[in-house]
Amino acid sequence: MNCIKKQNSGVKIFTLSVSLLYIIFGTIHIAEGIGIDTGLASALFVPADVLGGFSLLVIGTVFFYGFKELNAGMDEGMSFVYVGIIMSLVFMAVYALVGAGTLLDSFLLPEDYVDWYIVDQFRPGVYLGIPVLAAFLAWKNRFTAIKL
Repeated sequence: MNCIKKQNSGVKIFTLSVSLLYIIFGTIHIAEGIGIDTGLASALFVPADVLGGFSLLVIGTVFFYGFKELNAGMDEGMSFVYVGIIMSLVFMAVYALVGAGTLLDSFLLPEDYVDWYIVDQFRPGVYLGIPVLAAFLAWKNRFTAIKL
């Protein structure tokens, strides 16, 4: 029983921290997209993208609801954590594929990418997905549709 509480506290800490990161980066994304200069965008590789920011806010909200339910002692909160992980990994994969396509295009048409650098493809959706991917790989055996 004590081991289960330790596992849940680790999941709670992870879920809260990831949800706050997604919400913060989503807010910066949206602020930059509507023309508010945050001063953090270039340092954190956050482009001006309202739709990308909204997507990050949705993922952060899903994780936050998972934390909220887990903190209230409801086991159903894990479903929000699982959905947040899936959404995060899908979002990360899409951005990684877009980046790979742009990189391949830069090799095929180098004259179109004279002032382009690989760091131009870094997005919060990619590097925020790395700890989520690590959590998924660590907890992959805990995913089940049936509570035993």
